[in-house]
Amino acid sequence: MDALLGKLSPLHADKFLDKAPTTAFDTRFLLTLQTKSEGTIELEIVKPVNAGTPYGVFNGLTFELPTTVTDALDVDFHKGP
Repeated sequence: MDALLGKLSPLHADKFLDKAPTTAFDTRFLLTLQTKSEGTIELEIVKPVNAGTPYGVFNGLTFELPTTVTDALDVDFHKGP
């Protein structure tokens, strides 16, 4: 979990997009974070098929993300240490 949070802090957008791509996706992640100061924050992260550029959607903005973000999410959180 620490590795994942490290990839999100600070969250870096490589490029802002006018809208979300319409291509098919391989994996879609929905992160819901609960904070004391901002309340509930939802961030959608999409990993397109064929190694396309990952992108995120937050608060009406769509943006490309580095692959390191989806790499950090693509783990089995149910595994024991």
